[in-house]
Amino acid sequence: MKVLLQNSDPNVQLAYDKYLQFNQDEELRQIEDARQQYLHDYATDIEYARREGEAIGIEKGIEKGIETLLRILTKRFGETPPTLCCFSDVIYPTLKLFVIPSCGSSRLRGER
Repeated sequence: MKVLLQNSDPNVQLAYDKYLQFNQDEELRQIEDARQQYLHDYATDIEYARREGEAIGIEKGIEKGIETLLRILTKRFGETPPTLCCFSDVIYPTLKLFVIPSCGSSRLRGER
């Protein structure tokens, strides 16, 4: 490293000196560590929020899909057949068993 710095641009040497000075200053290192921790926490919070939103969207999509299916079947048969009346009560929990574990949301599993 020192060989490269001897024959390099003075600006590179200045940057290297500042780097060494920064690493020797305890207060500056603590500030940088706090900044890195903040960036990590922020990214984690964003990812958690994205997963929660995705899970809520999946749940709403399933509900909307069941409503649409029941509406189509009602149009097709003129009225909702008795066997379809409890369709959503049977199918929705079954769909949740397959969809919810893959989306990683505790909200859909009933945890609050």
